[in-house]
Amino acid sequence: MWSHENIQRLILDFSEKVRGNPFTGSAEIYHKQEGDWRDDIGLDSIQLMELAAYVNSFFCLFEVKDPPYLLSFKRIEEWVAQVLIARKKMDTRICFQTSGTTGAGKIIPHSMEFLRREIGFLSIRFEKITEIIPMVPSYTVYGFLFTVGLPAQLQAAVHYPSSIDWQKTTISSLIVATPFNWQWLLHSLAENNLSSSGISSGAPLYPELFSKIQNKGISLTEIYGSTETGGVAYRQQYKDPFQLFPYWQLVTDGEGAAIADQESKQVHLLMDTIQQIGVQTFTITGRKDKQVKIAGVLVDIGQVTATIQQLPNVKECTISAKAVNNEVMLQASITLLNDSENERAMIRQQISQQLPAHEKPRAIYFTAKDG
Repeated sequence: MWSHENIQRLILDFSEKVRGNPFTGSAEIYHKQEGDWRDDIGLDSIQLMELAAYVNSFFCLFEVKDPPYLLSFKRIEEWVAQVLIARKKMDTRICFQTSGTTGAGKIIPHSMEFLRREIGFLSIRFEKITEIIPMVPSYTVYGFLFTVGLPAQLQAAVHYPSSIDWQKTTISSLIVATPFNWQWLLHSLAENNLSSSGISSGAPLYPELFSKIQNKGISLTEIYGSTETGGVAYRQQYKDPFQLFPYWQLVTDGEGAAIADQESKQVHLLMDTIQQIGVQTFTITGRKDKQVKIAGVLVDIGQVTATIQQLPNVKECTISAKAVNNEVMLQASITLLNDSENERAMIRQQISQQLPAHEKPRAIYFTAKDG
């Protein structure tokens, strides 16, 4: 797993985060492995210190005996070499940072044993995959598992979207994306079908978008999880309940629905309210936390939902929030009493007129009444 290529990609993805650049899936930056942080990547002194802090935290470098001092090295390949040496000394855990959707981000450590367990399960679920197409950065737990751990386990190639011929993907090509990425991809390939596999996680995948992805010829799997838990459950049809990964168990905690690790017995509260369907299956019925900070303003999700729900012709509305590229945004799933393109356009206009900028959903999906 800790190849020169993987470590380099993790560090370069962090460098884009430090520069405030969204993950674009362009392969260009990864060709600069022999570059200088200042001259070739363009980091200033403050950005370089921030990058070193991210890399130190992720790889737990200060827990290693005689840890490397990254700021004493000026070139990308020197940082990669130092991290590689450190992982050979200690390979017990790495640390991820939460998105901070509902508050300040926090550091979440995961043991390599914990991560390798999930990678092992995923490698069985996706055993025929030979190509990974990442549309998410590698330093998130989702990105790490699917674009670093899984390809290493399957010996699958990682090819970036900028270098993909979308007419030549096959069912053995796995697109790793979020609902926001999928929306962009569907618009970009409006006239084309894709013969490929796909994964979605990071935010709820509403029924209409789920169907649109599948209608493009994509064999889709939705993953439910979090930075704290990694992957928890999956489904391959939006009408199906989520199926727990085999090592998780649904339990009831004093504060609500939770899952227990069948091996370690550790319990994690779920961020959503759920309805249990079977011993290992459930559906999501809502979000527990109702306030998020958007552009520095605290937004009440319940209030936004109520405002949209009161619009004429709206039968039902569900709002969720997710941090994407360091920016928190809302998305909405709306069911209309009378559904047509004109009615949808009217609702979009009313939402735009009635909600302030920070409360407007950045993505709106309409769901059929029987959906």
